[in-house]
Amino acid sequence: MGSNVRSDRLSKNKIAAILEAFSEIPQRVIWKWESDSLPGQPANVMVAKWLPQQDILAHPKIRAFIFQGGLQSLQEATYNAIPLIGIPFFSDQAYNLKYIETKGIGVKIEFGDLSKETLLDALKKVLHDPSYREKMRQLSAVFRDEVPFSLNRAIWWIEYVLRHNGAPHLRSAALDLYLYQYLLLDVIAAILLGLAVVFVIAYYILKLVFSYVRRSKLVSFVKKTQ
Repeated sequence: MGSNVRSDRLSKNKIAAILEAFSEIPQRVIWKWESDSLPGQPANVMVAKWLPQQDILAHPKIRAFIFQGGLQSLQEATYNAIPLIGIPFFSDQAYNLKYIETKGIGVKIEFGDLSKETLLDALKKVLHDPSYREKMRQLSAVFRDEVPFSLNRAIWWIEYVLRHNGAPHLRSAALDLYLYQYLLLDVIAAILLGLAVVFVIAYYILKLVFSYVRRSKLVSFVKKTQ
């Protein structure tokens, strides 16, 4: 769960659900667990307070990675072509996990929906459906395909686009927008309209106030002169 979410502070029900799911799969599980012991720990689960995440993800026998949806963990898993199961908690994690669903490289589980059944279902999908690993391998190939230092970088990028069939993943979303959307003219128009409405309302309110004050002064003057 990364460095900001402690696994040992999850509710007892969530921990029990996770352990029950792990106990029913044949694979061995490595879990970052911050306490000295894990009550009810299954035989196939190893825990440690700190783990070298990049080294583990680089191991050839890793089948899946359960994480909280952080960007750096997503990048590390992508580099090593590891399918994902994500449980978002805050910040950009929900967006990142929406991305992995869209790309078909993993499964998202909302924390409120986390149970033995939902976790087992996600594990079965990622472990046994080859499409997740294949799509992650394709994405990893794109992610890795870069040369950091080269005098022929311009030529390399041309060849890169050719290798990846036009590199649609690098295509700017602005190409799909109308000119007024690209220039944010609709947004500017809405803001100006809102300001115009505010100014008009303020104008008429002030006009009514001044009119009332003038009438009050006139009434007061007439009364004094009578």
